[in-house]
Amino acid sequence: MERVSTLTQPQHQHAPKKWNLAGLQGISDKTLELHFGLYEGYVKNTNLLNEQLDELTKNGQAAGANPHFAELTRRLGFERNGMRLHEYYFDNLTAEGGGTPSRGFSDAVGGDVEAWRKNFIAVGTMRGVTVHRKIAPFCSTIEMPSVSRMLRSKSSCRSEARNR
Repeated sequence: MERVSTLTQPQHQHAPKKWNLAGLQGISDKTLELHFGLYEGYVKNTNLLNEQLDELTKNGQAAGANPHFAELTRRLGFERNGMRLHEYYFDNLTAEGGGTPSRGFSDAVGGDVEAWRKNFIAVGTMRGVTVHRKIAPFCSTIEMPSVSRMLRSKSSCRSEARNR
């Protein structure tokens, strides 16, 4: 079970996970390495913010009226979400992807996979956007510049629902 951040207990340090995803179709090893680096930055910042928030809590400065505490708390949400979404992303990539989407995926996107695919690619052309609407737990987030290539090549996320 995943440990959830709270303000009443010291936080543990997160260790960056490692994945062996070299050679996937539709996403280059260079792009993967770039994302592994981004992920490691999110892990590092999550740990740093947890340490800073723990220190403020120990010193009795954990209060919503404290602007420093409030800002660190907001930043923690951003960094931790970036960390977890990258973990979901990497955990769902597989060299065995492709083919026809599972029934579970089709149901999750409203039944019209082609309409979902067109919308997904359109969103992928927008700067600074990640996608997790309607497709979690299948592909919780996907780095958008690679989306069109990934979908065209049919190298995609595996669906946990396939096995249900």
